[in-house]
Amino acid sequence: MDFALGEDNRVLRVFRGEIYLDRGQYELARMDFEKAWELAGAFDPNVELVLASLGEAMGETGAVQASRGRVLEHGEREPVSPYLLALFYFALGRNDEEFALLERAYAERDGELGMLKVDPRLASRRSDPRYAELLKRVGLARWPRCQVGRRRRLARGVPARGKVCRHPVPSQQAGAPPRSRRR
Repeated sequence: MDFALGEDNRVLRVFRGEIYLDRGQYELARMDFEKAWELAGAFDPNVELVLASLGEAMGETGAVQASRGRVLEHGEREPVSPYLLALFYFALGRNDEEFALLERAYAERDGELGMLKVDPRLASRRSDPRYAELLKRVGLARWPRCQVGRRRRLARGVPARGKVCRHPVPSQQAGAPPRSRRR
């Protein structure tokens, strides 16, 4: 595998194109995404997704639908990540299908779900209760601030002190005993 960071590196082109996209430099992003598409050689759903993101940013819903169609067609031959498919439905504004695919990604233990909390394309979904519930199940939800110190003390075997907050420690929610200190 070629890991050089030259002009002929597909991954570099995709990341740089995403930076241009975030900055609003759509023509530079389009050039990098199209070059990445050429460098991919074979079909790559990730490159199709960034092309769809560019189409979404430029208000070209036809480009998003065309990319989604190519990915679905490819999905009949080879498996495609449900997380990536969910991002296409997000770009089209179809929330119910998007969350159904995110649930499928969770059921299939899709590795792409590790990006769920930090993916900027999902920033507008963070206020949705379905998103918060999925974050909890994946294990990416934040601990309440009052639990951070309590969690450390319990891990060391030190009992909780002072005022006890109303948030239960996740390890004790299912009735599990507190972890003992390892030696």
